[in-house]
Amino acid sequence: MAAAIVIVLGDIGRSPRMMNHARSLIATDYIVHMIGYNETKLPNDLINNEKLKIYSLTSSILNKIKSMPRYLFLLYALLRIIIESFQLLLVILTIKNAKFILIQNPPSIPTIFLALLGSWLKNIPLCIDWHNYGFSLLQIAKKSSKIVKIAYAYEKVLGKFSDGNFCVSNRMKKHLEETMGIKSTTLYDKPRRNLAESSKNMRDELNLRGFLIVSSTSFTEDEDFSIVISALDKLETVLTETEYITLVITGKGPLKDYYKNLISQKTWKKSKVIFAWLEAEDYPTLLKQADLGVCLHISSSGYDLPMKVVDMHAAALPALAFYYDTIEELVISGRNGDTFKNSQDLAEKIEFLIRNPSLLKKYRDELLKEKKENYWEDVWVKAAKPVLNGMPKNKASSWIFRIILSICIAKLITYLFF
Repeated sequence: MAAAIVIVLGDIGRSPRMMNHARSLIATDYIVHMIGYNETKLPNDLINNEKLKIYSLTSSILNKIKSMPRYLFLLYALLRIIIESFQLLLVILTIKNAKFILIQNPPSIPTIFLALLGSWLKNIPLCIDWHNYGFSLLQIAKKSSKIVKIAYAYEKVLGKFSDGNFCVSNRMKKHLEETMGIKSTTLYDKPRRNLAESSKNMRDELNLRGFLIVSSTSFTEDEDFSIVISALDKLETVLTETEYITLVITGKGPLKDYYKNLISQKTWKKSKVIFAWLEAEDYPTLLKQADLGVCLHISSSGYDLPMKVVDMHAAALPALAFYYDTIEELVISGRNGDTFKNSQDLAEKIEFLIRNPSLLKKYRDELLKEKKENYWEDVWVKAAKPVLNGMPKNKASSWIFRIILSICIAKLITYLFF
């Protein structure tokens, strides 16, 4: 049976789009080999699927070094790249009957390079699914302009050697072609059919009352949660005695403790904030039972789209999303939700929706209609399947790539040993 190699140099269980790729490939009779970090529990439909093979990139050596003093971080980072690179290539070489490699970007370094090397060694095509740009994440992390320029050149040059490309928005498709010379196919994230969910009453389970808002966040610098906190401060002065908000925040990340401490100092009487970590099947149930979703995703590139809004739309939950141009491909103001630009804007729109339930119903009805017309399975068959099945012989076998590869390997060896 034909096999597909899907590489996620991140937590597989927190990579919903790549898990959806795996499901669709399995449905078209592929054995799927997923390579990445197996940290978060996978959904039951994947755990119990015999056509899915998971390869976890782990090392006892790395785990020991990780717990050592911070001044050894560079050593840890270098060893991690080296060890995981060898692990990844070894797994790729041992997989039989592989027809292609599919990777997500970012992370870009060293994923694209290693995937190209693997496709060259296996003589199979490579497809890149552009979720965002790695160089833009370095920009938002305030790395030096020189590093950002190198990362941009890395993505642009190596990206051209891919044999197929997906992207998450039409604006990204246009940007890829006009600035990098890379042609791609827009593959929008869509809700799946028969999405697994629990039968729990989450309002009773978590003791939720009033107008229920859900926000999922990664608690990183690219999501400014202080916007929501400021909005709740403003709502405290305008809500009536009978109006009450419960905000459930899901997710985890480096700034979670900071925001928990900030919120614990508030003395709101008309709002309550709950931090929850839910099972995969409970999250869509909570979304279905909520009144409103809030998305704080601030796009580092301006071209990606937040998966969390796709999850909300799958549950027919209207969302208020932080505004940037590309978000209009997903959230259409006045039709299936709305956008906001600051905390004052967010507070005013929450207040308006609390007092105008008929507008929320209108948004829900539109989302239900959109959902019936656009399931992931259908979109994938129309847009992704032809690309994956029709990729030409891999570009990584070209003499140009071999020269670039040889130079990179030589520089790496020189850097490491001389």
